[in-house]
Order: sequence, then structure tokens, then C-alpha cells
Amino acid sequence: MKKYLLLAGIIFFISGCAVKTRPVYAVIKTPKIKMADQGFLKEGFLYKKVILYKGLKSIEISLYPHSVCMNKECVPKSVFIEKFFGPEYPDDFLDKIIKGKPLSFIRDGKRFVYKVTPQKVLFKDREKRIVLMIKFL
Repeated sequence: MKKYLLLAGIIFFISGCAVKTRPVYAVIKTPKIKMADQGFLKEGFLYKKVILYKGLKSIEISLYPHSVCMNKECVPKSVFIEKFFGPEYPDDFLDKIIKGKPLSFIRDGKRFVYKVTPQKVLFKDREKRIVLMIKFL
């Protein structure tokens, strides 16, 4: 009986730490990145990863608690966010977009569009011409 309980505990622990992978269609449009294609959103313990495939090329953006890696080149989150989006964006901006959580820094409804549905997350900054969209397939 103890063996079965131990085995059940191990299976429960391992399945709880499993990586969740979802197919997505994503659009990333900033002044420095322009890409739209199908790929995968992977969520594991303390990380999220968006992998998009464009022909034979791919782009991989990995979000960790304090850093962001783009194609295996890692920088602190604040540096990445400021470089690709601007200094007014918070460090947890991409995490909230991926999770579809409310964005507290949005105050101007004319400049920003942020819509979350079970099938899609859409963010637009009209002033900076930034579009982020994740459509779950």
C-alpha cells in the first residue's frame, strides 16, 4: 500500500511540474521586431516561451522571472522591455499579455487597445505602432 501511495505522489508531483504547450498564431510588431506566424506557447515552472516559425527560421522569446531571452541571448527584463517597447512599459508587461491579465499602466483609451477573450489576447499602442496578438488555436 505504501508503494502505491509513494508512486501516486511521485506521479502527481511530476505531472504538476509538466510543461503546458499550446499552439498559437502570434503577431509581434514593434519598431524593432516584425513577425506574424504560427508557433507554440510553452509554460513551465518559472518560465514562459513563445516560439514562432517563419519558413525555415524561428524566433524564440523566453520569459523568466528576472530576464528575457531572445534566440538564446538573455538580458534583464527591464532592458528588453525598454529596448523593444519603451521606458513607460512595466517589466511584467509581457507576462501579463501572455496570461491575459489586466494592465494597470493603461490610462488612455485613445492610445491603447487591450482586449482579452478566451481565444485571443490583443494589445495595441497606437502612438508607438506596437501590436501584440496571441490567438490560441
